[in-house]
Amino acid sequence: MGESVTPFRDIDELKMSFNHIKIWFTAGMGFFTDAYDLFIIGAVLDVFNKTSIAGFNPATKILGMPASGFIGASAIFAAVVGELLFGLIADRLGRKTVYGVEASLLALGAILSALSPNLYWLIAFRFLQGIGI
Repeated sequence: MGESVTPFRDIDELKMSFNHIKIWFTAGMGFFTDAYDLFIIGAVLDVFNKTSIAGFNPATKILGMPASGFIGASAIFAAVVGELLFGLIADRLGRKTVYGVEASLLALGAILSALSPNLYWLIAFRFLQGIGI
């Protein structure tokens, strides 16, 4: 009667297995890609602002500053949209299925962002990539 109930005791007493390593690796890579994507854009925008890549004009910065904001914010705004959308879908289809779709969208958005011909496509592809984040 004086014994306390610890619902996680069995989990705490498990030995480390390959499945634990897979879970840690998957979660770690998810966090890494999320952080990398959201922080690398700052370095890319710095390069864009110092050159005339993708429609930026470093002399006037008239197009550069608003466009920098749109490029930087598009993935962050899309991440909120993706979290709400895929959260609802994951409740119905399962987390593993949705994780694969999210990873595919992230990869597709990254590839298309690298190949974007101009500023507007870059913003659109970063938005697609952000949904996958």
